[in-house]
Amino acid sequence: LGGLAAMVFIVATAALYRLTRARPAPVAASSLARAGAWRLHLALICLVFMAGLYCSTGTLTPYALTYVPHVDGSTGYLYSVDHGLFRSLYDFVNGSDRSHWDQAVLLRRILYPALAWPFMRVWGFEAGGVIASLFYNGVGLLAALWLLRRQVGERGAIFAGWLLALYPGAAYWAGLPYIYALIFPCCLLLMNGLVALSGSISLRRIALVSLGMGVAYLAYDLVFFFLPASLLVLGWQRRWREVVTSAVLQVLPLLFWGAILRLGFGQPAVNSNTSIFSTVLGAYLHPRGAAAWQELAAQVPITGWHVWFGANFLFLPALFLGIVVLNAVSSRLRTSPAETALLAATAALFLFTNLAPPYVSEWNMRGAWISRLYQPVFPALVFFAARWWQALPPLRLPLRLLVSAGVLGALLGNALVVFGPILRDPGHVSEQAFYAFYTHTDTLLVHPYEKNLDKYGRHPFGFPALPGGKSVR
Repeated sequence: LGGLAAMVFIVATAALYRLTRARPAPVAASSLARAGAWRLHLALICLVFMAGLYCSTGTLTPYALTYVPHVDGSTGYLYSVDHGLFRSLYDFVNGSDRSHWDQAVLLRRILYPALAWPFMRVWGFEAGGVIASLFYNGVGLLAALWLLRRQVGERGAIFAGWLLALYPGAAYWAGLPYIYALIFPCCLLLMNGLVALSGSISLRRIALVSLGMGVAYLAYDLVFFFLPASLLVLGWQRRWREVVTSAVLQVLPLLFWGAILRLGFGQPAVNSNTSIFSTVLGAYLHPRGAAAWQELAAQVPITGWHVWFGANFLFLPALFLGIVVLNAVSSRLRTSPAETALLAATAALFLFTNLAPPYVSEWNMRGAWISRLYQPVFPALVFFAARWWQALPPLRLPLRLLVSAGVLGALLGNALVVFGPILRDPGHVSEQAFYAFYTHTDTLLVHPYEKNLDKYGRHPFGFPALPGGKSVR
């Protein structure tokens, strides 16, 4: 890793020298003004984004607040009850004794532990993991906005930037040293991969993009969303050779890593965390209980309604629906092939899990209690919103006021969700959004989220606290 870092530094230095060696051509004043506005927006977007992530660390991390937390005895910071499962991944990457990681159910999701290992090695698993999480989320946001600016335009990229700066789906995970920290940046970069595949690009570039997408699948089970979507995008163009090439290269990293785990480390290919998918498929192959199946199927429409809003914290899905309505009388855009494909793949996965015949399993994949499964659809909503804003023509005053009210309302709602923990949840907005995202509490208390805030205090990373809110001296 040290040698790799040195090579990256040398290449980056050479590239920077090459870029600065040539004398730049004169730039028009208007171009300079636009560049200045872009840099200002980008700086403010990053500042707000990192502030939101930081205010979701320590005792404020929503994933732990909304469940029975594991409390660190020295700092008072909150972690998930599954803390040990994620720690075992670091032990694996760090070369610890086999007893620390053998049979770990999440070893297939190795990308984050590998990327975060240098940080964890220096500052420890918890502190280093949080620092790595903040770093990679910030880098992912910048990379996505840079690419979006090239694809859509500056105006649309700025609009998307502000939506993403206050997106609760990043803050929910970022305050913990867990694999989920890469969901936000990987989804954005995978969406850019879909956009690239939907264009007229060469087979060689398709291969490179597909292989990169396959590497991203080692972070989380995003293959179920973006692999079908990419095949839909290429199939719509009737590029059948490219469909096969892309499919093979996207699954290649998963197969390669799976073979290493199985043959090199003796880890099982199927465990309690992966068997649920075969269980659902088996329910289709061997259906039973026709009456119960019919009753479950009747609940799918209302479940879909709750999942639509819950999977991305209420306000972004609501804004998207508003934009779809306003689009008919403003920009009049159609969804792009990449956006349509991701929406279709997400809908297909939802129907697959929720229309399944009755089955018995440790995990139940149907229902709105686990809306978070469908979070990866959010880039389609943001990208469409960016294109709509980029193409938005001058509006009459009533429509302009309506658009402004909708956008500002969504931004304010998301701000209340992201900064809800440190503000003690004004209006119970963040509590409602977090529980709609993932209802995994086992307590019957009224407002357990706020009771946890009162019990453990509001201490972001760097401000230690013991249980009860007493400061550590």
